[in-house]
Amino acid sequence: SHPTIPKANIPKWCITIFKEKAFRRFRELIGTFVVVIDDPKEQRIVFVSDILGLRPFFFGQYEDRLVFGSDVWSMFEAGLSEGKIDYDALSAWVTYKFNCTSGSLFTDLHRLPPGTIVSFQNKTATDIPYAEFGEEQLATSTKDVSQDIHDIVSTTLKILLSDHPQTWLSLSGGFDSRYLLALSTIHSKTPPLCATVDCSEDRVSTASLIADTLNVPLRVFTAPKSTWDLFKEVFHYTADGFPISKHVLYRLAMESSGVPIVNGYLGDFLIRGARDTCLGRYEQDCNNNLSEVLQKHHKGANFRIFRSSIAKRILDRSRVPMDLAVEKWSKSGQSFIRADLYYRQRFYISNNFLQHLPLTEALLPFYSWELIDYKLCRDFSLFNNELYAHIFWNFFPRIANIPKSKNEAHSSISEHTKKWSREFIPLISGRHRPSVVSGFRKLPWVIAGIVGASKVESTILLLKRLSMLEDRILSSGIDFDWYRI
Repeated sequence: SHPTIPKANIPKWCITIFKEKAFRRFRELIGTFVVVIDDPKEQRIVFVSDILGLRPFFFGQYEDRLVFGSDVWSMFEAGLSEGKIDYDALSAWVTYKFNCTSGSLFTDLHRLPPGTIVSFQNKTATDIPYAEFGEEQLATSTKDVSQDIHDIVSTTLKILLSDHPQTWLSLSGGFDSRYLLALSTIHSKTPPLCATVDCSEDRVSTASLIADTLNVPLRVFTAPKSTWDLFKEVFHYTADGFPISKHVLYRLAMESSGVPIVNGYLGDFLIRGARDTCLGRYEQDCNNNLSEVLQKHHKGANFRIFRSSIAKRILDRSRVPMDLAVEKWSKSGQSFIRADLYYRQRFYISNNFLQHLPLTEALLPFYSWELIDYKLCRDFSLFNNELYAHIFWNFFPRIANIPKSKNEAHSSISEHTKKWSREFIPLISGRHRPSVVSGFRKLPWVIAGIVGASKVESTILLLKRLSMLEDRILSSGIDFDWYRI
C-alpha cells in the first residue's frame, strides 16, 4: 500500500521513482513486497526489497543465467540450483532456529538484501540501499513518544484497511493485539472478525473482556492440551529451505477464507522495548565480548545432544553473523537492537505471518520505515509497558485497566512429540538420523519424551527438525555430510 497512490497505480509509480532515481521514496511503501522491473531496452532487470527484506526472494546464477524465485527448494526442484549445501547458513539455523546469514540452504541462492534496489546489467549486480535508519538519540518524553507512535500506527492501519473492507484479528490478551483491535474499530469499514485460540484460561478470559469492552464479537478456537496438536503437520519449510514449526496464527489462517489478518508484528520490538537488551542488560552496560553475548542470547538449540566434534564447529560458524552485527553497529551502541531487528525479527518472528501467505495475506500496522526509524532515533529506555499505559489512557481509556494476560500455554506435551520420540528409538544405535546427534546422548531425551516429560519437548522438536532436513536433503540426491561444517 501507499499513503496516496491507489494500489493499481503503484507498479507505474515504482517505475517512475526508479527512472527519476528518487530511490528513498520507496520508503513510502507500506507492507512486505518485492518489486521486479524488467527493462529489456537497457538489458537490465531490477529487484526492490521492502525495508527489512521480509518478503522472501532469492537470486543466483546457474548455467550462466540469472535465476530468481521466492522459495529455494522449489528453485532446486525446477533445476535452477546446483544444490550444494551452505554450511554457514545450516550452522546458523541449527544454533538460533533461524538462518541469519545472507544466503540460504543452497550456496548459489542468495536472499535479496533488506531495503535495497539490486540492479542486474551486463552480468554485474549493483546494490543501492534506500532504507537506512538513523542513529542519533533525540531527546523526548514518554508523553511525546506515546502521541507520536499513536499517530504513526493509526495512520498506517487506516491506509492498510482502506484496501480491505473485511479483516481478521487474532486477540492474544497482550497489548499489541488489543491496541490494533481498538484502532480497527475506528478505522475499519466493517467490524473486524476477532478470534483467539484457547491456549490458556487466562488468555481467553482476558481476550473476552477486551472484546466485550470494545463491543466486538469474539470467536474462540478450542485447542487441545498442546497447541502443536492443532495441526496434522506441525512443520513446514521456510523459504530459505529449513524446517520450522507452525505458529498458532496458522490455525486462524486456515479459517480465514482469504480474508487478510491484522498482525501485531514488531509491536513487541518497537513499543514495549522487549528486545532492546541482551541477557537483561543494555548494550552500554555490557562489558563482555558483544558477539559472545549476542550468540548466547539468541541461541535456541540444546547443544548437549550434539556430537562434541561437530558442536564447536557449529558454534564457530554461527558466530560470524554476530561478529558482523557488532562490526556494523556497535559504534552507535545499537548492535543488540539491530541484530534483533535484522536477524530475529526478520528471519524468525516474521514466520508467524509468512507461513500463511499461501492462505491469506497479513496486514502489518507496526511495519513502516517511519516507525522503525522513529524508534531507533530515541532513548530506548522510554519504550516499555508504561508507554502502552500512556497510549491506552489517552486514546482508549475503556481498556486501560485490563491487565495483560499471562499467556501461559498448556503445559502438556504434544501427542506429536510422543510419537516422534517413539520413532527415534530404533535409530538410537547404528546409522541413525540425524547423524549430527550422538545416539547415546539422544537416548535420555527420547525416553523422557515417550513418557510425556514436557521439559524435553523443545529438544525433541529440534531432533525432528534436524531429521526432517537431513532426510529431505539425502532423498533429493544432494551430497551432504555434517562433518563438513
